[in-house]
Amino acid sequence: MPHLQCKSYRPFAAQSTGARPPSWRAVRGAPAAWRDAAGRVVAYWRGQGDRTMHLRTRTALVASLAAIAVAALAASVAAQKPPCPKDHQHAVGPKDNYCMACGCKVVAKKKPAPAKPKPKPKPAPAPAPAPAPAARGASPGMVRVPAGEFLMGSPAGEGSDDERPQHRVRLDAFEIDRYEVTVAKYKGCVDAGTCSAPNTGASCNWSAAGREEHPVNCIDWSQAQAYCAWAGKRLPTEAEWEKAARGTDGRKYPWGNQAASCQRAVMNDGGVGCGRNSTWAVGSKPAGASPYGAHDMAGNVWEWVADWYDAGYYAKSPGENPSGPSSGTMRVIRGGSWGLNPSFLRAAYRVRDSPAGRVGSVGVRCARTVSR
Repeated sequence: MPHLQCKSYRPFAAQSTGARPPSWRAVRGAPAAWRDAAGRVVAYWRGQGDRTMHLRTRTALVASLAAIAVAALAASVAAQKPPCPKDHQHAVGPKDNYCMACGCKVVAKKKPAPAKPKPKPKPAPAPAPAPAPAARGASPGMVRVPAGEFLMGSPAGEGSDDERPQHRVRLDAFEIDRYEVTVAKYKGCVDAGTCSAPNTGASCNWSAAGREEHPVNCIDWSQAQAYCAWAGKRLPTEAEWEKAARGTDGRKYPWGNQAASCQRAVMNDGGVGCGRNSTWAVGSKPAGASPYGAHDMAGNVWEWVADWYDAGYYAKSPGENPSGPSSGTMRVIRGGSWGLNPSFLRAAYRVRDSPAGRVGSVGVRCARTVSR
């Protein structure tokens, strides 16, 4: 195909570089739309047949064809050029993506996605304060009575003479059975060959059907002591028993100062044994528990303690850990029983009995010394 030019027109490329205008071969490498446009321009020009066509018209036609050819050539060349090295400094033109210095295709770098802001670390929680040392728990089946003072006895004008004077006593910490010793527990000592069997009879629970969880009764002081020793315990002192029963505020009964009734104790209220004419299973009156959680400290059965009895002992008792007189003929029992009226169930009430006595109203509860 001949070059498109005339006497008074210089091709577009020759105006700036002196090179020949692009050939039809270059135009053929252009996209189909560009080839179609170039073909229509050439066909139109050929059809005129008049080389004297107005110069302005011929100039416009040639310029259009030249622009299409140049664009096609540029696209063809660009497609064959590899990207420049990463370290090359480009001089990119304002309207294209080719380096003005070397002609290389400049691959635009994708802008990195903005980094998501890192979440601010949550401040570390303040360390929890070290817990206070927990109070030592009681042994299974026992309640712990902490060390300290309590009021022992009754004030003037109240109670019996042997309950006075009321005085302050300080005791070391100790444990005491939550419940009175049951027939079933005492049987373990008998079966072991350490304890002798209690008496039997109408009001005795030993060998009575259905009374395995009733308090063992009809035992003497020596039997009570032997059982506690077999269980790894001991009899409580009279002072320990009273503190476990009434706490430190001088109350009359284990539950407070409200009058005794069968709501809180197994006693003579509507009949002995609350109308049953016998003891009840231990722990049957939880409303009557002591401040430390010991049950049946009032009613059900009296309980042997370690002390000898002395009616005037309170006037000469030591103020710390008293253990009772050094000798005597009678032992102290505490707590009242299932056949007695309210006045006998007061926590300060004292009763004496022969150490050899075995009656249906007396049983036992054990204690244990604990480390300070």
